[in-house]
Amino acid sequence: MSAKYFLINNNPPHSGVGRYAYSLFKALYTVLKGEVQFVSWDRQLFDRSYNTLSYFHLNWLYYVLKLRLLSRRLSLKDVSLVHVANAGYLASIIPSIKKRNRRVVLTVHDVIPENLRDSFSHRMAGKAITNASLADYIVCVSENVRKNLPTVLGANLERITTVHYGVDHSLFKPRDKTWARRKLNLPTNMPIILNVGSEEPRKKHTDINQSLL
Repeated sequence: MSAKYFLINNNPPHSGVGRYAYSLFKALYTVLKGEVQFVSWDRQLFDRSYNTLSYFHLNWLYYVLKLRLLSRRLSLKDVSLVHVANAGYLASIIPSIKKRNRRVVLTVHDVIPENLRDSFSHRMAGKAITNASLADYIVCVSENVRKNLPTVLGANLERITTVHYGVDHSLFKPRDKTWARRKLNLPTNMPIILNVGSEEPRKKHTDINQSLL
């Protein structure tokens, strides 16, 4: 299949950023009447080797090398515009796309990878996001990201716009609390704190635990 518009993702559909990419493809396919091609590398990147190397804290290196290999194999024949679905490690493929004289749209979900420098893997992720300055157009998911991006990358404001996340109301909708708790085998008579996100130190989960002691 050939298409003028190409969307690239590297996260599984059950993750927040991955759901964004899959939902975006579904919407674009309808609007562009099929003139869009979608490739997701989540299965190739998050494979058994990645999981094994995570025990030695070398999974990020495998991830970067595998990402470069996949990007080199990417066929962009008849493609005029490439949309990179997030600005993490995936942004490292932008230079190779620009060398093929293709326009690039990049979605930036946050500037955290640029600000975190507490480990080598975070520093590598921060380096990858600097490729955002090469994109022809940048989509930010919030005004806070849009305002901080020029400071972080020196990106031109004229190339940056804000498009907020949408909500899938077929999935996220009010439900009976008692039924939901019983369905999930959770207690029905005590407060529950819900976290939707990764269990990383920057999420400050320990602060919540300490505040409740």
